Amino acid sequence: MHVAMRATTDSAAATHGRIVRLAVALVVAGAAMWGAYVGAVRLHGIWTEQCVVRDVRSQVRIKATPHVTEEHVRELFRLTNGCNLAKMDFTEMRSRILRKHPIIRDIVVTRHLPDGLEISLAERKPVVRIVSGDERRKARGYLAWNVADAEGMVFEFPKKDTGNLPMVVVPGPPPSRGDRIGGRAMTALRTVLLCEKAGIPMQEFAEVSTENATYLKVTTSDYGMLNILWRILDDPDDPAQPRLEKILSNYRKVTRTQLTPPRSGFWATDLKSITMQEPRL
Repeated sequence: MHVAMRATTDSAAATHGRIVRLAVALVVAGAAMWGAYVGAVRLHGIWTEQCVVRDVRSQVRIKATPHVTEEHVRELFRLTNGCNLAKMDFTEMRSRILRKHPIIRDIVVTRHLPDGLEISLAERKPVVRIVSGDERRKARGYLAWNVADAEGMVFEFPKKDTGNLPMVVVPGPPPSRGDRIGGRAMTALRTVLLCEKAGIPMQEFAEVSTENATYLKVTTSDYGMLNILWRILDDPDDPAQPRLEKILSNYRKVTRTQLTPPRSGFWATDLKSITMQEPRL
């Protein structure tokens, strides 16, 4: 009996000892983890203090564009004396700026640790003005145009810098800034872009209109007209670009080899020829 009681007591003592040792180990581990955390916080604080911008004009280098100034870039990124580069999410800011300011085609942000920054911008190049028929009639009062680049992105551009660009005229409200044009408006844009490839200077085009449901109307600077039936362009199985290139090449040959009076009207009813005889529509 005494032997059994002594064995039970020894077992309890051993269990108690293990519990004490485990508790001590947990306390020591917790203290070590807390110490590591406090140390990491202090190191992080020391690091972030070194990322503070004290002279924004010398610490932040900006490669701006003709229509997006350095000052505007600093405002967009909220870069001021006292800002902390370590606490700024430049990936999110870049995405937001590109969405809200479609005139900017790309932004490259480069960190120079700990407190230096370089921002480089690329600007979209307008190739056409985008207007509705109603806007075209009152466009003289505009200070800025809605324009589109070769990718079809619509953005605002000063009127004084785009006054000589050809117009793409669309029915109804024009696309909003930040949208990409598509459909027949994109076909009109491609018509302008293919001019040089067909040997037609872009400045010879005054406007390309998609207002008519039957044909694409191209008006040149001498008020001549080329009307291209939509039925030879609207083919979902065959992109319009090769067809347009062929039609514009034919038009170029006709206008260079024939003596035609100003304001002449030409028609493209197929891919083989250009005629001055208006078809029955």
